[in-house]
Amino acid sequence: GGWQCTGIDISPTAVSAARRAVPAATVEVATLTTFKPDAPFALISLQHVLEHLPEPHESLMRCRALLQADGLLVVGVPNIESVEARLFGRRWIGLDIPRHLTHFTPSTLTRLVEKSGFEVLRLRPAMFASSLSESLALSLPGEAGRQLLGSTIGRLLYFASVFPASVSYLLGNAPVLEMLCRRRER
Repeated sequence: GGWQCTGIDISPTAVSAARRAVPAATVEVATLTTFKPDAPFALISLQHVLEHLPEPHESLMRCRALLQADGLLVVGVPNIESVEARLFGRRWIGLDIPRHLTHFTPSTLTRLVEKSGFEVLRLRPAMFASSLSESLALSLPGEAGRQLLGSTIGRLLYFASVFPASVSYLLGNAPVLEMLCRRRER
């Protein structure tokens, strides 16, 4: 029983770290287009990945091709309609230009996955306290905010943000969208 896990990343450094962290998993340097697995997958997870890809529709079509007939896809992306996105504007951490190439709303993500051959089983918000804490840090003047990210004070700001972020989530805020999809036969 259990899962046999495979991962890909374009960064050799990230692949080395993943291999050390999860020695039982197969992790390799590859892209969706260069990756050639031995067998189709039951599940593919794109957690905070899709927004980084230059061709999200083509990437989802490739994921569909890599899945078995009843395979599942999980996608997690920042929500550009979130309270944080509206409140912080260009200082919202989820914007993350130029690393984030595409930004999603619930409706644009739904249309994209359906156009790519998937049936949406569930779309739900995910709580993400760092959306608040890191956006607050980036709102500081000059380079102070960037220097705060990853520091001890930045981590304290994160912990201080957990309660207000949780309350906003309970009130309906969706800093991150998490979607579960099933591969649809055409």
